[in-house]
Amino acid sequence: MKILFAYAPFCAATVMPYSITYLSAFLRANSDIKTECVDLNAKFHRTRFPEFYKRINKKMPVEEFGKVLEEFNTASREVYAENHKAIVAGAKPEFFKEMLKLMIDKKPDVVGFSLVYNSQVPYAIELMKELNKKGIKCIAGGPAANMKITEHAVVLEDEFELPKYFGIAKENYKDVVVDFSEYNKSDYLAKELIYPMRSCRGCFYGQCAFCTHSLNQKYRELPVAEIKKAIELNKMKYVFFIDDSITPKRLLEISDALKDSKVKWWAQLRPTKELLGNFKKLSAGGLKSVAWGVESGNQAVLDKMRKGTNVQDVKAVLKESHDAGIVNTVFIMFGFPGETKKEFMDTIDFLKENSANIDLVSTSVFGLQKGSTVYNNPKEFGITEIRETAREYLDARVDYKTATSDKESAKRLRSRHMKSILAINKLPRAFVTFKEQTLLCD
Repeated sequence: MKILFAYAPFCAATVMPYSITYLSAFLRANSDIKTECVDLNAKFHRTRFPEFYKRINKKMPVEEFGKVLEEFNTASREVYAENHKAIVAGAKPEFFKEMLKLMIDKKPDVVGFSLVYNSQVPYAIELMKELNKKGIKCIAGGPAANMKITEHAVVLEDEFELPKYFGIAKENYKDVVVDFSEYNKSDYLAKELIYPMRSCRGCFYGQCAFCTHSLNQKYRELPVAEIKKAIELNKMKYVFFIDDSITPKRLLEISDALKDSKVKWWAQLRPTKELLGNFKKLSAGGLKSVAWGVESGNQAVLDKMRKGTNVQDVKAVLKESHDAGIVNTVFIMFGFPGETKKEFMDTIDFLKENSANIDLVSTSVFGLQKGSTVYNNPKEFGITEIRETAREYLDARVDYKTATSDKESAKRLRSRHMKSILAINKLPRAFVTFKEQTLLCD
């Protein structure tokens, strides 16, 4: 029995995929099943955009690298859109035969797809259709594994369902050390290789009203020893933790464990007062870049979001983190239901007032997620109407209305103030999309 884990186009091609790497390692550690991984997404990009790969070298300045990534981002988005249109129209996407051959040549009995992003779904479904015709079974998982996928593959919720699917009964599972050695490093659009790692599953906080990441997934932490072994095995210099968030206690444990490895790492964190007083220690332990879930500079909006954060604490966290030499990216969400123009402007003012301690601003506009607290309690958040629009390859698009605002008005306001937001950035704008690259800027 051989299972091939595949990572489908389209998403960023700057880092190796963690999901299929972990799943492959988990199954190898806990069964006799042969496994292999193929990063079709990276292979596609290396084939489709060779001109960008040729322009990158390790010695180039960060600003120049950022320009290459910005140009690549523009070009690749156009290609993604063209391919999606082609698939919906009944045609095959670019390099489809080549991607299919890469899988067939490995002679798998089963192909497992990890679908992290909606943008991977159309290409993956087309591949599944062809594999099914050839008698090759498909399984799938990940946050983007929607109901449309179930027509072509068996969807599994997590790694523990993998052994069960193959008829292997276990009560205890061995520790897993991920190994990225089977990927071709030249397939990645990278100045320096930055490795994805995970320290926990789910979100320890799990109360943000707009979020669905904690649905059906109990929070659990992975052994720090596994993380350290993986870093040593792969000789990692740069690591970004793909966790939704990390507890302050856990953060210090990771810092202590990695301080002698000299590895530099990125994390996504909640800006809470529990972190104050620890940033020098965290920086000494390798924490060099943080993406902060700030969301708003208005306390009333934060309270409606159920963020559990305080504006004054956020300011203190950003200053102390900056003073410790850590690169600060702030995530901002405009247009939360009921947000007024004044509350919007409070966030703009917050960004300006704290600009000395902010290196990059990443903005989004609130989107209603099915299953979120807001979705389940629309009246409580002032939502007067929820609409769903069917899509060919994805779950229905969810839209909403409130009595005072909507998504489009929030987009217009953001656009009007984008010049002020961009003026705060000290790093290349492309790093908003390729956020792990902020590790190269400390």
